[in-house]
Amino acid sequence: MKTLNKKNIEALKNSGLVIERLAFALISHGVPVEDFENIANYGAQNGYPAISYYFDTCEFYNSNKDDIWNYVVEQAEEFGENVFEFIGHFNGVKHVGSCHQFENLMTWYIAEKLGMLFEVVKSVKEKTMLEWLQQLPEPYRTQAIDNVEPLRLLLTGYSGLSGWSSGVLPEAFVWSYTPEGKEYWKELHNTLLMEEGNV
Repeated sequence: MKTLNKKNIEALKNSGLVIERLAFALISHGVPVEDFENIANYGAQNGYPAISYYFDTCEFYNSNKDDIWNYVVEQAEEFGENVFEFIGHFNGVKHVGSCHQFENLMTWYIAEKLGMLFEVVKSVKEKTMLEWLQQLPEPYRTQAIDNVEPLRLLLTGYSGLSGWSSGVLPEAFVWSYTPEGKEYWKELHNTLLMEEGNV
């Protein structure tokens, strides 16, 4: 895939973004990058290396459960739900009757989410985070750039798992740690989503 060359895959390992660390973990666990397209289109339950059996999916979950939970909680908050309400929407949740089945469900959710996000990446011109943030109107542009660690601004394809200006904002920095605050960036994010037709 265009943005997932060897160098960029290695860069995911030390990313400050939970979803990028999970991408590295899943690839390192043995899921081939080229399978993400099929996972996105047909679901994780259809049999792929390293995520077909409970011993694989449970191992992945237990090795990455902190990042998995942080990501799922973050996603739930974006949808205005608590984490258990949010998990209740997952494909296959009605079949969960044991710890192993729950760990399998969570691993498959991450695999499918990454598959969908990587599909977006394939059709997006590779840009640095700085290039994505420079598309924002002022004063947001300057404020956003000031909140990002300098090294991240220069990484090619750092918007990585998103394809629009709105998508780069959740990846750029932790909103609640900025002088502007979480609600400020959330409002901008929602405005951009509307303008880009992503809602």
